[in-house]
Amino acid sequence: MYTMLVADDEMWIRERIISSIDWKKIGVYIAGEAADGEEALSLSRQIKPDIILTDIRMPGINGLDFLKSINEEGLNARVIILSGYGDFDYAQKAIKLGVADYILKPVENNELVSIVKKCIRQIEAETYKNRIIEQAATQSNTAEKLALFARNEHNTKKRNTIEKAVVFIAENYNRPITLNDAAGEVLLNPSYFSNLFKETLGTSFNKYLTDFRISKAKELMKNPTVRIKEIAGMVGYNDVRYFIKVFKSITGISPNVYKEQL
Repeated sequence: MYTMLVADDEMWIRERIISSIDWKKIGVYIAGEAADGEEALSLSRQIKPDIILTDIRMPGINGLDFLKSINEEGLNARVIILSGYGDFDYAQKAIKLGVADYILKPVENNELVSIVKKCIRQIEAETYKNRIIEQAATQSNTAEKLALFARNEHNTKKRNTIEKAVVFIAENYNRPITLNDAAGEVLLNPSYFSNLFKETLGTSFNKYLTDFRISKAKELMKNPTVRIKEIAGMVGYNDVRYFIKVFKSITGISPNVYKEQL
């Protein structure tokens, strides 16, 4: 379950956002709400939410100052900005400060849910990427090399490129995608991209994609009503027999046996 903080000085907007959407259905828990920027900052420090939905104009600390503060304090949250039509300049500044997205008021539920889901996918991709990096560092004793790699400005740009590719995987793993697709997404030559991906994450693009898909398949198997054939399609495999073969090669057991053991 991912935590979300809702900040807006208008109570009716906060109440509508919180009560008119079934957040639990998409794996989100509303951990707090704030009526101004100072309260939002205080709650962010306490709760450390995964996602923050905040108005760009609030009394006390406005949305931009609030965003600057959480960035300076290293509060790692995906921030979604709510803005009015007259706040375009503010929205542009917010994007430069690294917001996940911004929505124009009045807020449409479908649009908001879609953006929150996108944030969740990005969080999942980031978590999985970090896990791969940690495993690579542990297995090959390259932790120091990875640290040096990250500190180098040129290599940081490379890492940012690979992070975009990882997000692309998280958002498209449920359909057939290839290394060429990902390379095109980050505007790199496929051969160079392939080498860069392995250099950065310690695993090949295809292995990362396969592991990510199987990880998502395991999550879907927790629902007893979903059939293996449906799960295969939901994680990007049109051929269920091939999915079963891949699943078994990674886990050592078939999807049906894995599901029975849950």
